[in-house]
Amino acid sequence: MAELEQVFAELKPVFEAYDGPFVARTDTGSSYQLYTVGPVRVDGREYAEFAFAGLRLGAKHVTIDYMPVYLRPDLRDELGGQLRPLLKTKSCFHLRSAGEAVCEQVRDALELGLDLYRRNGWVDAR
Repeated sequence: MAELEQVFAELKPVFEAYDGPFVARTDTGSSYQLYTVGPVRVDGREYAEFAFAGLRLGAKHVTIDYMPVYLRPDLRDELGGQLRPLLKTKSCFHLRSAGEAVCEQVRDALELGLDLYRRNGWVDAR
């Protein structure tokens, strides 16, 4: 479990950098969840807030929940080579290790997602 806690600790600052365009709805030692700040309309439905990405420490792996790839499955093709095979469901990555290369690819994926959310008006277009 100590190794997974280290993975979580390596990745959390990458996610924290996006607290601004998004808000951390959950921020604990085992979960960090980013959501839109206000209401958004996605695929014709109105949401009071909408998930962007999250990090969860589990018993067997650290999970990254990444809503942009759920909304736009073609984003998979733009993910880094070490990150892409870790996508285990429509929008969840399972990690047992991280390191600088994976952290950089997670950062790149979050940037792709931020761009998607900005283009759709779900976050400020700063």
